Amino acid sequence: MTTYRILPHPGVSAVFFDASESLSLAELTLCLRRLDTPCGAPRARTAQGVRWYLFDAEERLPERDTRRLKRLSSLYALFEEQGDLLRPVQTPRDALFGEDLSAILKYTGKTNALFTRLMLHIAELSLPAAPEGRLRMLDPMAGKGTALYEALMRGWDAAGIEIVRRAAHDAAVYFQKYLETEKWKHTLRKEKAYGAPVWRFAFGRDKEALKRDPGRLTMVAGDAGRADRYFGKEAFDMVAGDLPYGVAHGSVAGGSLSRGPAPLLDSCLPALHGALKAGGVLALSWNTLAYPAENMLQMLGKHGFACLREPPYDALRHRVDASIQRDIAVGVKGRGKASVK
Repeated sequence: MTTYRILPHPGVSAVFFDASESLSLAELTLCLRRLDTPCGAPRARTAQGVRWYLFDAEERLPERDTRRLKRLSSLYALFEEQGDLLRPVQTPRDALFGEDLSAILKYTGKTNALFTRLMLHIAELSLPAAPEGRLRMLDPMAGKGTALYEALMRGWDAAGIEIVRRAAHDAAVYFQKYLETEKWKHTLRKEKAYGAPVWRFAFGRDKEALKRDPGRLTMVAGDAGRADRYFGKEAFDMVAGDLPYGVAHGSVAGGSLSRGPAPLLDSCLPALHGALKAGGVLALSWNTLAYPAENMLQMLGKHGFACLREPPYDALRHRVDASIQRDIAVGVKGRGKASVK
């Protein structure tokens, strides 16, 4: 039996730190289930004011497993216990982009990047089967692109829809400038789809990569209710996004402003369901004080998603501030209408 310790990422904000323990343990639980090496349940421990996440493995982890652990949002460093000593474990970094891609851009209402990273990883770990080739992710409420950049950092192809045209434009301009500054080879096509402006990026570290197997980012300044029109049926392995919290800003649905997510969900979920592949995963974070969890589960079930609420999915609710209690709903698309589990 080998015990491992994870030193959490130092970028967790002070407000988010207390809530991050249950979230990180939930993410780690799902990750350990995917390892080749059998592992026990993870646990948290604080020693001399430092928080650690621990788990026991039946044997020393092979590189394939440590690579999987490296994808944890909470992981800053991994150690193996050897008596009273800790041996650092090399966790190979295989990401195309560094953390600066999502960290540089600052704007009002930006979701904590580590929370976004956690939500994307939980969605990935919830896929019933590994996708063939590079994973494709859609954020239907993309804002200025935090989730898109986090997806690119994970080596995925990313697409976003943002109804505020200026925000979509700013995201495209930012990404183009980033590629130019970092000297990435890239192309950009500007076009329209059903009247909505579209920016399509293809990029690679060099000319050969751009030609052979480019990464892709697409931003649409349009309506999430047309996702299946913009991208076609069954185009994505995953849909993930942060819904309006109904506090600082609203959402546009049916031509009017709403401070809650219900009208937005009812109008866009059919299109998101259509844009997802069978077996694809939908992950949405939202404010349960503005929209109760029971209502969210019923809404997703109504539109064909089987919601995952067994442990550890039932441990994702957490306080952000006095007016926001956030949760993550995870649903899997079946081939027909699904019932809520």
